[in-house]
Parts: sequence; structure tokens; C-alpha cells
Amino acid sequence: MLQCPDCHETFKNSRSLYNHKSREKKKKRNGLPTCAIRKQYIEENQIVRETIENTDKREIFQAIHERSETASTNVLLEDLKKQLGNQNKKMDCLIQQNEEQNIKISELKDIMIDVQNNPRLLVLCNNLYSLKELNLAAPEFKPVLEILDKELPEYPNLGNIKTGKIHAKAINKLNHIQPTALKNGEDIYFKNDNILAKDTDNTTTKAFIDAIGKLGYEYAQKALDDLRSQRESDQMFKKESLSNATKDAIPQLNDIV
Repeated sequence: MLQCPDCHETFKNSRSLYNHKSREKKKKRNGLPTCAIRKQYIEENQIVRETIENTDKREIFQAIHERSETASTNVLLEDLKKQLGNQNKKMDCLIQQNEEQNIKISELKDIMIDVQNNPRLLVLCNNLYSLKELNLAAPEFKPVLEILDKELPEYPNLGNIKTGKIHAKAINKLNHIQPTALKNGEDIYFKNDNILAKDTDNTTTKAFIDAIGKLGYEYAQKALDDLRSQRESDQMFKKESLSNATKDAIPQLNDIV
């Protein structure tokens, strides 16, 4: 008698054993359980059956009950974890709101110090308009559009210095016609919801680019899209565009008031 080395099944002759091994190889290639795996399943099931038969039924019920209690405990723990996670999110939100409030308070303190050092800034707040309130297509802003139409290079791009100079010249002209942002030294001030604010993150520069883009100037539209990019490779270009668009764009307080 011949025997399979994997499942230990016996065969009358070598031909039968050969056919058995061939079938098992085919099953293995197709991802089906082979005779060795089936033998393992059978042995494990036998062990389970013998364990159940030799175990007191009360012990089995006790084990099931304990597992049920454990499952209930796990559900409770998961629920507590979710509640704790929600509380942490709320706490993070409150911390963020507190940080934002502290930033606003710090900015307000800076403005108060600036006003104390230069009382003329009080006059500035009354003279400034919000850029959103202006219609740059109105006749009084025609000189601004003439600068852009006549002096922009053939292929304008805020990434190059020449385009930046013309853009800044137009914005400077706009603020001489109707002040929306002014400089005191190196500090830029603008009106935010009727409150005097200091520009610390190029808010005014981006707003002017957006306003020119809305007039149909493609270079400004493209620049605004580029400034929204989060790619690391674009960071240097964004910095240059903002620098070109800001330099000499905002008139000094003494030039206006």
C-alpha cells in the first residue's frame, strides 16, 4: 500500500497515488484547499468536538456568558472612546478659537500703539474705503485701467519684475484716487469691516490682484490661481509674485492725508 506524505491517505498502486498528487497540485495552483489543508481542518474540528464532549455544559454556558459580557464591555469602551474623541475635537476647536481671539487682541494692541505714536492714523480710518465697496470700472478709475492697458508688457506675468512694476503703479494710482490701503513706514493699513487693520499676511496685495482679475486682466487671474497653489515647488514663485505686486504699490500716509 502506498501513502500520500501530506494527508496520509493510502492507495493500492502508484498510479492511483500519482493521480492523487496531480489533482492536489492542480488545486494548489487554483488556490483551492489541498489534501494536507483538509486533513488539518479535520484534525482541528475533531479536537474541538472532543473538547466540547469532555467539557461540562455549565462551563460552556459560563464561557459564552463571559464572552457576552466582554463584548458588552468592549462596546461600552468604544462608545466612551468616541465620546472622548468628540470632547477632544471640541477642546481643539475652543483652543483654536482662543488662539485666533488672542491674535486679534494682539493686532488691536498694535494698532492702539501705532495710533498713540502717530495720531494721524485716526484720520486715516475715516478716509479709507473698503476695496469691496468700489466699482473699478467706474469712470473715475479710468486712469488705473489706462496704465494697465498701455504699459503692461506683451506677455504680462506677476512673476516678472516689469509686470509687477506696472501692476503696482496702477494700484498706487487707484489709492490716490480713492484710498483703500496706506502705508506708514513699512506698515500697511486697510479697513476691515469698518475697523482699521494692519496687513500682516499680504491681505491687501491679494485683494488688489483679485480686483484687477475681476476686471478681466488674465495676468491677475493667473496670479491669483498660482497664489492658491499648495505645491512646495511653487512657493518661491508665489513669494516673488507677491513681492513684485507689493513694492511701491501702496502710497505713504503723508502722500495722501
